[in-house]
Amino acid sequence: MTYAEAQDLLDIDLNDNDNFTFTPEEKQSALRQAWDDPFNVSVQWDESLTYTTDVFQYAKPANIQYVKALYYKNTGNPFPVRLDSGAWEVIGDNIHIAPEYRYQIPQSATLCIRANKQLTTTDEVADDRQEYVLKVARYNLLSMLGGKKVNKFLQNDTTTAEIMAMRQTLERDIAQMRRRFTQAPEVF
Repeated sequence: MTYAEAQDLLDIDLNDNDNFTFTPEEKQSALRQAWDDPFNVSVQWDESLTYTTDVFQYAKPANIQYVKALYYKNTGNPFPVRLDSGAWEVIGDNIHIAPEYRYQIPQSATLCIRANKQLTTTDEVADDRQEYVLKVARYNLLSMLGGKKVNKFLQNDTTTAEIMAMRQTLERDIAQMRRRFTQAPEVF
């Protein structure tokens, strides 16, 4: 889902194509906040580093933001083998291999980095994050609506209690989705 597609879907979800309840700027602000949410990430793999037993420090590839796990693979084992979290650490822009693990990784193996990339509005949201992004955007808009109702004394058939109930429902949905994201299995 692109950012433009998300804007269209948000209008449909809100039934606000005429911008009666929210201005286009308010919708864009809410959607940008949802896009910037720390759980709106994409998994990224990099296999550009080759392991050498006499090198313990490797420059983190420029396209990698947040290293989540480190693996290795070679001709004898073409599927990535995960390294223990104590086998490596990121210090600054470098990945350090712990001395006690240096000879457990085969010489000339490919280091496979699994990372998370924070999405920008130019990136597409993966299928498993689309509903989440739209729920966060709706939650942000409902927060704005509560403020508008209090500040501008809007006269409509929506009560503050109804807005708060919808926000609580969205909060529960968002929390449940975040738990699911943190417990999702790894896919190679």
